[in-house]
Amino acid sequence: MADPHQDRNRIGARSTDPVTLSVVIPICDEEAVIETLHSRLLQVLLPLAEPFEVIFVNDGSRDTSPRLLDSICSSDARFKALHFSRNFGHQAAVTAGLRAAAGKCAVVMDGDPFAGFVRGSVSDRRRLCSSGRTAMQVRRSIHFAE
Repeated sequence: MADPHQDRNRIGARSTDPVTLSVVIPICDEEAVIETLHSRLLQVLLPLAEPFEVIFVNDGSRDTSPRLLDSICSSDARFKALHFSRNFGHQAAVTAGLRAAAGKCAVVMDGDPFAGFVRGSVSDRRRLCSSGRTAMQVRRSIHFAE
């Protein structure tokens, strides 16, 4: 029998709908911001009313980040977590997240600081995808990748 919560968690998307946006977020010892980041991502992504996924890549965290990520992922099928056995570095985490991404377009962003960037990075996604670009990274500035 299908999980009744899965449909509720996929507002605006059926399980057969292709993911249009993947958000990849490397995480390393960021337990202090994970719950706020999750909330902020939902505030920005739900109004898009299109299928999305968020891929957290735990880059060998030694705090409670892995447990927090697993909790989020177990309650919402749109959120996924990849866990590295040790710290392999930011670029390895980004690469793993992009390889796991199913979206037509991907946004790569840091988990912290995230406050001012989530809305802008996701809003710019539509412009990027329509121009043929398929990935962007959000840090202190936005970089466009062809």
